[in-house]
Amino acid sequence: MAAAQRAMNRQESGRTSAATMAATRGVQGTAGNAAMVQMLRDSGERRDGGRRNGAVPPVQRMEQGGRTQVLGQGGPLDGLDQAGNYYRFDFQHVRAKALRDVADVLVGISFPTRPGDTDQVTSWAKKPQRTSDLEVYSVNMQGTPQAPVFNPGPPSQAPWSNRPLYIHAHASNEFFSIPVEVAPNAVKAVKVDGRTFSRILRNHPGYREAVRNTPGQDGLLMSCTSGHPMATAAADMAHDMHSAGSNRTWYAPTGMGIRMDPVPGRPDASGYGSTQSWDAQGNEIPGGFVSYPPPRREN
Repeated sequence: MAAAQRAMNRQESGRTSAATMAATRGVQGTAGNAAMVQMLRDSGERRDGGRRNGAVPPVQRMEQGGRTQVLGQGGPLDGLDQAGNYYRFDFQHVRAKALRDVADVLVGISFPTRPGDTDQVTSWAKKPQRTSDLEVYSVNMQGTPQAPVFNPGPPSQAPWSNRPLYIHAHASNEFFSIPVEVAPNAVKAVKVDGRTFSRILRNHPGYREAVRNTPGQDGLLMSCTSGHPMATAAADMAHDMHSAGSNRTWYAPTGMGIRMDPVPGRPDASGYGSTQSWDAQGNEIPGGFVSYPPPRREN
């Protein structure tokens, strides 16, 4: 089991591995819980948790925040780098990779912003048996930032329809991280809000092909903590998708997204799950996924 645990890829979060693990690991007492709450508060600019009484908040543009310098190649999109520098860019400046299954069918797209992302995520998607089409894992996270240990429970039926549309991007509670060509031959990770991420997806040819390959099926955001109760990233993205006419139900992990490649004991299979997280009061939330269904439309 130890070897299988090391094979699990924890790659969806928008923070460094050490920072995220320190913030989310299950530790004795309340220190880990408090760290998780602080991480969620610090990683975005909103403090209201994004949803009141189950309602999705109004989608907001990312504010320039008084910054006088605008970087990037210019365009209708905007975002921030890890240092808080403000960028403007266009759709063609965003870099993404196709996710294809073993039959070379495009099933989703990835926005790789870390070393190894492309090889790891494409390998995960191409496994002959991609169990995440039908089932998910609740993963218990323990250990230390330097040596995290992931213990998956037994698989359960996935809440989404058969073979969802897969979208991979590192994330935090408010932002998705995407690779942007900020200057000729210079690509860096830029954080964008949920509305901007939705616009980028809808204008990407790989996404449109994946949509054609998954008619009437749900979508899965492989993006750490984007579906946490205190998060707004996935909710804003789904709200903007629905406002633009999408009828998909979107899903996102409440904790850290865990790619298993391979699934323990099944070398030809990959899987996906979510770790536990904590709410604002420090109560543990089991690993799972939140759904964002389309609004009911009056006839």
